Amino acid sequence: MEKAPEMLDAHFTYRSAADPAADTAPGPLRELPPNLANLLNPGSAEALIDLLLGPGLILTGIKSLPLFNQRVQIVLRVDCDPEPEPGKERTGFRFVEHVDGMNVSSYSFRLNAHGLATTKGGATGLNTGSSTSDAPADSPDHFNQFSAGPSFDSNANRSETVKVTDTAAIRDTYFSSGPADRYIAEVEVSATLTKTLLPSRLFNSAFLGAPGKLGSWIQKTADTLPARPSRRWAVADFVTKPLPSDLAALVTTRIDPVVTRATSKWRMLERVVQPTEALSDDIMPTVPAGAAAVTAVPHGSTPASLGATPFHLTAAHLTTHGAFTQNFRHDSVRTMFDLSLAGFTGTVKPLGATPGSTQKHSYAVGRLTEAGTAAQDALHYQISVPMLSRNLELMLRPGGLKLSEVVRPGGPFTDTEGSLTIEVTPMNAQTRGYARSAWLESVDYTFKEFQRQAGFGFSLSAGTGPGTKEASGDLALSNVPNAHEVQHPSDGLSASLAFSNNKSGYAVLKNMPKAVTRIRKVPWLRVTADALVTLTFEAKNARDLIRYPGGKIVQKFWLRNALDFGVAPEDSLQLGLVHPRGMPVPSGLFLPSLGHPQVADDDDQSLHAANALPAAPGVFALHVRVDGNNDFVVGNRSLTPAEFHAQVLAHVDLTGKTLVLVTGHGDRGGAASAAGAASAVSAAEALARITKLPVVAAQGPVHVTPDGSPLAVTLDQRGSIASQRGFQRGQWTEIAPRLDAAGTVVGIGRQPLDYHLVQALAVLGFVVPPRPDFVPPLRTLIKR
Repeated sequence: MEKAPEMLDAHFTYRSAADPAADTAPGPLRELPPNLANLLNPGSAEALIDLLLGPGLILTGIKSLPLFNQRVQIVLRVDCDPEPEPGKERTGFRFVEHVDGMNVSSYSFRLNAHGLATTKGGATGLNTGSSTSDAPADSPDHFNQFSAGPSFDSNANRSETVKVTDTAAIRDTYFSSGPADRYIAEVEVSATLTKTLLPSRLFNSAFLGAPGKLGSWIQKTADTLPARPSRRWAVADFVTKPLPSDLAALVTTRIDPVVTRATSKWRMLERVVQPTEALSDDIMPTVPAGAAAVTAVPHGSTPASLGATPFHLTAAHLTTHGAFTQNFRHDSVRTMFDLSLAGFTGTVKPLGATPGSTQKHSYAVGRLTEAGTAAQDALHYQISVPMLSRNLELMLRPGGLKLSEVVRPGGPFTDTEGSLTIEVTPMNAQTRGYARSAWLESVDYTFKEFQRQAGFGFSLSAGTGPGTKEASGDLALSNVPNAHEVQHPSDGLSASLAFSNNKSGYAVLKNMPKAVTRIRKVPWLRVTADALVTLTFEAKNARDLIRYPGGKIVQKFWLRNALDFGVAPEDSLQLGLVHPRGMPVPSGLFLPSLGHPQVADDDDQSLHAANALPAAPGVFALHVRVDGNNDFVVGNRSLTPAEFHAQVLAHVDLTGKTLVLVTGHGDRGGAASAAGAASAVSAAEALARITKLPVVAAQGPVHVTPDGSPLAVTLDQRGSIASQRGFQRGQWTEIAPRLDAAGTVVGIGRQPLDYHLVQALAVLGFVVPPRPDFVPPLRTLIKR
């Protein structure tokens, strides 16, 4: 503060010792100006937390000096749960309180604009004039000439500009309703200041760019990974205070005689809210031993060459809101930014297209991205969590998303221009859990703006100018050229009349040709995936008509477990995502078969059939398939009844429930085992013995009608349930275990029931409500 008074207010503020927010000694002091004070506070930190947790928020300033400009860059960053101070232990997130019910929401917004403008104009003019001069023969000797010259001018001009701007906007608001927990954690805020001395454009051009190159070499502006000393403030108490007012003091730390880099740190407490469901129903993603969170890989790498499993998420899944991006992992994005910046500037050699190769340094790319450039500031936002998360659907396209160009002026003949292209390939998707009480509100809308500006001008002028010319002095020498004894005075009179008229008009028409609102309240599957991010920075040297290539640097990074998605049930089936514990449906769980070698795959019709069975008190339905060995099929795996119970049912409260297997041959006995022996125990009976609960299942095939009714019937080739022909009725059976006084299963009781599941449950005393209206009817008969 003592050595940087220009950063503070010009006036003094008196602070008393009784001020509870005071973090300085009482007395007069100069504080930060309002523009910085309004930004450096906890409220702004909450709104900009995605930027602060990533590459950081940029503050810049420029000071003019003789022949040079001093540019100051401050990067503000936040680290969650930082390394503990010496002598202390890491506390992590500490539980504060539980809230029985609340809505936890997150909001994301994207607005992309594209404009096209044309201008045309014309001008016409007519200029006429004449001049007449005469010298009368009988005039006196001193009067020798008379002239007159009328003139007429007419001019007209017209110009017209038409501009069309298309703006595409998407807004997603995710709500999670239900119990939630509040936590507090320590965060560390850091402010890194970099001072750079840049030659003025005139000075640099006059010496053919030598001052700029010499300044970069002396200041090491391309070195983006220097050692930076730090200062640290500790947490004062539980109450979160504003950021220290002596932020400007970090300017005083001088490291290098030319360029200054310093980092100032202080610690605060943040409070977060987390839905309880996201913690109770969560399978942590796995990470290979020794794998890093961010790894630079050859830019020719593909998921197949890296040994990863492709995740076929496309832009269509995101634009139709069948899936949405919850976030990119902040610390991984920050690490990727730091590594990519070092590769662009030439601090490190970026990897080539093949393992073991490196790329040749591009001086044009390095000049654009080194310290002291506005392009480096732009990269902090272009490679940021909000950009990657909200524009992911554009980055999933082949070729990725090309961002706006950045320019660094000052070359002797050309300026350096460049642009960054980001392409993202998700892979290695892992299912986490379901958000059962969540919904997504999405709005897609497009603005189209037409602007037209026209102008017309007309001018008319007319004039005349008579004049006389005389001779005086020694007239005898009038015929001698340039004789100073003879003078030729002249007189003239001019008169003109002018008229002009200019008209201009401006019109704007703005409409909204598209506005689509969606609200989807379904069990959203939470998915975590790796991201293969390709960053391509291409530079060129251009000015006016001069254009020649500058260079290109391509870098690719493998970010493990960096992407979090929410995926709707239909899209999860299409993407081949099967949660090992099943998908929640109103009546219980739907466990789809996908990729099994013996059992047919389930699709959206099977999902709608599972959703068509309403929830009934006391009944828990399992919409699952069994294979020929009476094992349960989940995804592409067959699970024995014991494995099925440990993987699925052990995580469900089944107290007082009756299980219903909505599948064909659930009570099939005597099926051939894999070894060729006979299995006398059906899947339903084995499950009844393990859970000690009644199980309702069918011995033969099960079909679900278009209205969602599960029927135990067998169809022939002409079978039609609607016409009541060509099918044979089967039956549902209750398999109830008999327990002794110690709770041990000593036998199994069987009760035959109706072929219609709803009527069969009614016999057991269960009331099944009508089919939900919001479930679409099935297109065809579904065989379970």
